[in-house]
Amino acid sequence: MTLLLLTLGAATGTALRYLTSQALRTPWATLTVNTTGSLILGYTLTAPLPETLRTLLAPGLCGALTTYSTLSHELTQLTRKQAAQYLTTTITLGLTAALTGTALAKLIH
Repeated sequence: MTLLLLTLGAATGTALRYLTSQALRTPWATLTVNTTGSLILGYTLTAPLPETLRTLLAPGLCGALTTYSTLSHELTQLTRKQAAQYLTTTITLGLTAALTGTALAKLIH
């Protein structure tokens, strides 16, 4: 059952990441999926969810949705100044989103 949940979550996350990259076609797509994944992960790991749902969402959906390997590749394509700004923005938004997801879970539950 766990493997099925991971597979279902990963398939959904991969599809969402692909659709986002097709819609935005810029580094903003990577920033969007990484920030969204951080928000979902922060919420999922804090909220009192059934373990099956946590498995589906955390390692399944978020694991496939977020893409730090693409972030690394994109950083190599930018100038040093652009890369520093993009990395700072990514880390700031990711951390803010994770903390927001945690706060939402505590507020709701």
